[in-house]
Amino acid sequence: MHLFKSDTIKPMRSLLQTKEWALFKKKFGWSFKEVKGVFILKRKLPFQKEILYSPEVWLEPKTAPQVVRALVDYAQEQRNAIFYTLEILNPHDECPFNPHEYGFRPSFEDYQPRWRQIVPLTSSKEEIFAQMKPLGRRNIRIAEKKGVITRIHDDLMFLEEDSKIFYELMQETAKRHHFAIRKTDYFRELIRLLYENNYGFLVTASFNDKPLASLIISVYDKIASFLYGASTETEKERMANYATQYAAMLEAKKRGAKVYDLLAISPPGWPKSSLATKYAGITRFKENFGGYKEAISGAFDLVLKPRLYKAYRYLEILRRGQVS
Repeated sequence: MHLFKSDTIKPMRSLLQTKEWALFKKKFGWSFKEVKGVFILKRKLPFQKEILYSPEVWLEPKTAPQVVRALVDYAQEQRNAIFYTLEILNPHDECPFNPHEYGFRPSFEDYQPRWRQIVPLTSSKEEIFAQMKPLGRRNIRIAEKKGVITRIHDDLMFLEEDSKIFYELMQETAKRHHFAIRKTDYFRELIRLLYENNYGFLVTASFNDKPLASLIISVYDKIASFLYGASTETEKERMANYATQYAAMLEAKKRGAKVYDLLAISPPGWPKSSLATKYAGITRFKENFGGYKEAISGAFDLVLKPRLYKAYRYLEILRRGQVS
């Protein structure tokens, strides 16, 4: 994956393009098919309709035309499919095929964030800390001075308990920021997937044995990704959110990760866009850990049933609160 500014790091496959991930999604209403090494997820809709989705697909330039053609052919054979979303992990300026030539259009929504904050982990612990912004370093030091303790959960025996801690913090976070969250089963199964396959870990920061912040981190093929984060407003001045991120970076480095992907940030140069407004606070937070900004090529839709696609698109935008 070329989220990296280093010639020594080769393109890499996403966790979301593994059979383990496809089987995980199957537990929550998706089926799947593998075509030319690419997993296509399939979700049923009312009236015997369905949508198709391939998350975070890395395409090798030499084989991209053959792979994309096979994906398009498969999608067009699915009589009940309304559309097929193909998400390209290659950098936005290095997409190895012309989507329009295959009938794709830019998707009306990004499933996975296009713009990300990337922190290289190839340097020493001291250098990783030094390259952060002053506020980032300051708040990590505050967390240490104020007695915040971080713990990497590494025992499956306590998986249920650790998942419960995370979910309680997630519920509080969702209530504070007014967003809906998945059910507890989803997070418990996600954490189980990561631990049983050695694909990631859970880290929690606490003070006097009270959990203050918790993160779910994946580590796959030398890429560490910040999947979910949750926290409480209690003892906020202890900067537990900074402590968990720093602990996660160091643990990911120990596990062989070359970069730490903080995921969603505002697109650079779009200060007045709705997306920039939505991600303004989280972008400032993530920028404090240093690194650089990178964008993937993003999601493209192959429309198979235009009228139903238009209706689905409208209802999805409405559901997400983007239509007044």
